Amino acid sequence: MVIVSLVAVFVHVDQPTPASPIPDSAPATPCEEPRPNEPCQSITHAGREVRYALLRSEEETSETAIVDFGGPGVSILSGRFNLHEFRNSIPSLRNSNLLFIEEPWVRSNQSDECSSSLSYFYASSRTGHPDTLPGIENVINQCGISGDDALAWGFSPDHYASVVSAIEATESIELNGFLGYSFGSARLSYLAEVELDWIALIRPFPVGVAGEELLGARVEQSDGLLDDFERSDHEFMSSNVANRHLPVEAFDYASAELALGYLPGDEITDSAREIAGRSDHELAGRLSDSLWLRYGENSISSGYLAYLAEVCRIAAPWADDQGDESPVAHVLASLHAPCRDFTRPPGEPARIEATAENVCVVTSDQDPLVPDTLIRRYLHFDNEVDWLESPDGSHSAQDGTVECLESVGLSAE
Repeated sequence: MVIVSLVAVFVHVDQPTPASPIPDSAPATPCEEPRPNEPCQSITHAGREVRYALLRSEEETSETAIVDFGGPGVSILSGRFNLHEFRNSIPSLRNSNLLFIEEPWVRSNQSDECSSSLSYFYASSRTGHPDTLPGIENVINQCGISGDDALAWGFSPDHYASVVSAIEATESIELNGFLGYSFGSARLSYLAEVELDWIALIRPFPVGVAGEELLGARVEQSDGLLDDFERSDHEFMSSNVANRHLPVEAFDYASAELALGYLPGDEITDSAREIAGRSDHELAGRLSDSLWLRYGENSISSGYLAYLAEVCRIAAPWADDQGDESPVAHVLASLHAPCRDFTRPPGEPARIEATAENVCVVTSDQDPLVPDTLIRRYLHFDNEVDWLESPDGSHSAQDGTVECLESVGLSAE
């Protein structure tokens, strides 16, 4: 089961595709290792290699829109998003070049010390209190999720903005639009004071929210997702399942509750019933692993480091006491425990400062991750915003995209 992470609490992302052997002894180029499953270009900027896909319009134009599917922890060139099919499914984008930028973690390797620290932290999260988890400092120090070291995993506002400018210069293109899903709104906030023609955000991350409020809303939405299903009144202890090194425990069912919201809408109902009733241990294990990006025994994907590098930063400050009011709150607090000491760097914007004449935002009061009210509270633009409502109950839903693009002036005709 592969689930797309699209906002501030995330779920399983693809591991980088293993690279095919490179002939002779020539060093692999960025677009050779790991081997992408999408068109790939690359630049070297500020001493770092950046991969991206630029799908040009059939008619020559410099006008270009960034498309950001969210994350962090998403490999946009993995093939999972099928970029050409995405473009073809939205005719209103056919007259623009589309730019998709790969996150840095895909080409960064964990040190042995970092891998060990992540494994230990995950193992302790399964049993420990989020306020006293051992190993947090080792994750921060050994894996480098803050400061310049974090650029190995995720983007900082300055680095992202300079990368976009460098790609514009290299490809002779001009950024005029932005289509962002979920955490894509955070990437838009990195483009401070950029003037665009249009902005379209689908179920966006509420830029400006602090960690404590973010997690509180997430727990509330997760609980609401299971309101219509009968919950088991028996305390679940442990069960072994096939092809999983760890037994499924109460921790995994709580993690699975958080992961449900990323499933496609037509899968949520049946899966939520099984999770609420504690009746499908294999499903609970898969969903739990997807939330924690766990594979093997206790190994954690570098996508988790990308998540920490960006989310800890943009949602700072975080509460010192994460609490453990419920098993779900406990898991969510543990997942974000390395964020605890993050502060917002001086001068970094706490809101979206990019401007556009036409802005559209799609939200849903059924969204299982972030409620519509929280998005409206924090997402502000200088110009008027066209707010559209989606009835879909999955956070990964892309419905409303076509209507939102039409609202900002992009027609299929």
